[in-house]
Amino acid sequence: MLLNGRRQTLDLAGIVLSPEYIFESRPGTALPDNRTYGIFWMSYRELAAAFDLDGAFNHLSLRLDPGAGERPVIAALDRMLVPYGGRGAYGRADHPSHIRVSDEIRVLSTLAVGFPVVFLSVAAFMTNAVLSRLLALQREQIAILKAFGFTNHQIVLHYLKFAFVMVAGGTLLGGVGGWCWGTGL
Repeated sequence: MLLNGRRQTLDLAGIVLSPEYIFESRPGTALPDNRTYGIFWMSYRELAAAFDLDGAFNHLSLRLDPGAGERPVIAALDRMLVPYGGRGAYGRADHPSHIRVSDEIRVLSTLAVGFPVVFLSVAAFMTNAVLSRLLALQREQIAILKAFGFTNHQIVLHYLKFAFVMVAGGTLLGGVGGWCWGTGL
């Protein structure tokens, strides 16, 4: 890795997840590039020596107790770190990684509604087309049924049962398939 302008060889001790870097990307870029950018945690002694920053730090993460106000803590941190070149504290809602992941979840939530609406609309159109054609082809049979005393309600119910079988089968198949793929994902 490039460490303070010099190429360094590192021995990795592990791979971790960190709440402040859910989505790691170079500042100012929209997409991650794991081949040229990463977040590394190193022991303080080696890092301070590499950057000639003994007694300093460049990032600080805090966890607030339940009920603690974020704004007063940020204001106090800003006042405390200004003499040392602090650039300003910010809450999780303003953290680039949190913003990116929240945006992804918002887009996925929109798609989770949009795609089913489109597919159900197409399915409703196709069901309507099939039933319309079926009714047009079976006009004579419907007339015979009415002649034998069947009511309009009974005939409509018969054709609605036909549509219900298609809808129930599609719903069952789609629900089970969605559940299986969703839990796998």
